[in-house]
Amino acid sequence: MGSELSMASSLDRLRMLLPPPEVAPAPQLWEDVERRLGVALPNDYKDFTEVYGDGTLEDYLLLEQLITPDEEFSK
Repeated sequence: MGSELSMASSLDRLRMLLPPPEVAPAPQLWEDVERRLGVALPNDYKDFTEVYGDGTLEDYLLLEQLITPDEEFSK
């Protein structure tokens, strides 16, 4: 619980420094993603990508969409 609270405040601080994109990212179907990967992803990763989506951050951090809309509909 402490880490969730810490991440929430860290994410809020990041939002002040780096505003999220104007167009909200498409939501991920986390249960499907984790089932297909065979691993549970950290909540802070999921929270971050729900706010910022995929892309690059200062040519340093690369986040890619784990399941594309085409993959969602081709199940």
